[in-house]
Amino acid sequence: MDEEALPTESSAQTPTPMEECTPPPPADTATTTVTVTADGACPTDTITVTKSESLTDCPVTSEPSPLPVPVPARQFADVVFLIETTAGMGRDIEAMKVAYITPTIEYFTKYPLISELKLNYEDYSLNLFALLTFSAVDCLPAPPVKYHGVSSRGFKFMRMLDALRMRGGCGELSTMVADGLGVALQTFDGLRKLRLSHGEHSLQPVQHCVLMCNSTPHQNQTTLPRQFLGRTCHQLVSIMADRNIHLSVVSP
Repeated sequence: MDEEALPTESSAQTPTPMEECTPPPPADTATTTVTVTADGACPTDTITVTKSESLTDCPVTSEPSPLPVPVPARQFADVVFLIETTAGMGRDIEAMKVAYITPTIEYFTKYPLISELKLNYEDYSLNLFALLTFSAVDCLPAPPVKYHGVSSRGFKFMRMLDALRMRGGCGELSTMVADGLGVALQTFDGLRKLRLSHGEHSLQPVQHCVLMCNSTPHQNQTTLPRQFLGRTCHQLVSIMADRNIHLSVVSP
């Protein structure tokens, strides 16, 4: 009966130093095997690359979906131009049209005045431009402030502006600015009623008053309109601020 051969020291498999020093990677780590080959030859060696980070510790990220860009709502405006019509202002009015009035209208309408005739009227029906003029004390007994009309189209407003006559004020250093501001406030109330009469209840137009003059305000109190009778320029400007009316003063 043959005895079973016992393994000897020489035949027993002894672990190599590499096997003793390199523990197996944890179960929750990622292991990638890379085979290194020579050009046109068989694989010569295999390297095991183990990531040190645990898979459970690595957050899974993805490219965030782009958020929709909010489109700002188009703003419509009520703009009241309050312009001095003395002879001294007459020498500067043409330059003011080119440098300020025309760019202001085009800013709100978003189109050049030249191309207005080719566009739909509806594009301009929600912007309102009103024209007021004021003069000096020497215009009395005529009213110191005149209302010339309102238009929703820029080129029609410019026609009203071109029809103005600049005269008077030669012997005066001041003009009736306070009366002009009072009538401007009344005009904004009229524009609001005009919008309501056309069913524009939900619109909240931005309100701008553009004062254009080259003379100092007269120190008198307002004589019109009755709603703001006896107010000064400073008081009327404060009322505009309380009503969120943006006042711009342009002086050549």
